[in-house]
Amino acid sequence: MDSLLRYEPEYGRAVSATDVSGRAPAGPNGSPDVTETLGHGDRRTVFRMAWPAIVENSLHTLLGIVDTIIVGQFGAVALAAVGAGIQWLFLSLSILFGLMMGAIVLVAWAIGAGDPESAARAARQSMLLAGGLGVLYLVLGVLGAEGAVRILGADEQVVAVGGRFLRIISYCAVLTTLTIGASSLLRAAGDTRTPMISTAVANVVNAVAAYLLVFGVAGLPQMGVDGSGWGTNIARAVGFAIVIRAIARHPVLRVTLFGDWRPVDRVIRRIIDFGSPAVLEQVLMMGSFMVYAVIALQLGTTTFAAQRVTFNALTISILPAFGFAIAVTTLCGQYLGAGRHDLADRSTWVGVQLAAGGCRRWE
Repeated sequence: MDSLLRYEPEYGRAVSATDVSGRAPAGPNGSPDVTETLGHGDRRTVFRMAWPAIVENSLHTLLGIVDTIIVGQFGAVALAAVGAGIQWLFLSLSILFGLMMGAIVLVAWAIGAGDPESAARAARQSMLLAGGLGVLYLVLGVLGAEGAVRILGADEQVVAVGGRFLRIISYCAVLTTLTIGASSLLRAAGDTRTPMISTAVANVVNAVAAYLLVFGVAGLPQMGVDGSGWGTNIARAVGFAIVIRAIARHPVLRVTLFGDWRPVDRVIRRIIDFGSPAVLEQVLMMGSFMVYAVIALQLGTTTFAAQRVTFNALTISILPAFGFAIAVTTLCGQYLGAGRHDLADRSTWVGVQLAAGGCRRWE
């Protein structure tokens, strides 16, 4: 366990004598003074990092609500079919979400330690993991879509519609996982605004594309539920373009096609070491939602459709906590990399207070 709590730059190079802006180091381990760029781990620091993540998560939920409104025009079967497909999508992506928490820790740690080369290398290895999972999800989604929906106990009408929907969104699995990976790495570098902007743009594109394709507006064929899936894919492609451009131009991460993409076993193992507890947490949480879905489907298609509508509303209540978790993970990683354990501890407790709604004043 101790090896996970120490910064080990052996997978990259020795800690840099200057940060990416060329300033001399001021931290206790030869790293730049992170308080100049991050702050002192107080409420303002945590909230400044968290609010774009909170907005981004809210926009993700809004995307689901918009799709529910559009698809709901076709009745309970359509709602249940889309809900079943999304349920499997969330469960599969829970593994990636957990691994990307490990990537955030490792990349943020390297940045805090003033080691941009190791940060960039860890970023590329994280994207390799994300892309590999995307290929796996693509294959499983295309080949086993109907079977996956049938396992939940859905009737054959829902299986037919939901299977097609799941297969359609699986075509974009690689772009989806790479977008999640790139967004996570930008957050690790302290940029929570670009993922927020990407999600906002994707929401607009999804709403327009889904409406046009579902109802066959402007001379386009009326595709029904399938149109919602293709609208989602178009939106994800746009979101992917935004975050990939940002991560390629980032002064530290530098994730471009011309980098060294050879797998580095040590880095991948450390990402998995850091991320495995989060993977287990995410899988258990999404697995519990899957159990609820199975129970609801046993009560009928209409019941499950209603459950999916209320689930979208329920998720709004927990979005702030996820935003503060993202902020604290980034701050702790960079503070620990810089040897500022006091600020890492402080930002953690401040994040807990803010997530619990216990903040009464700014520090």
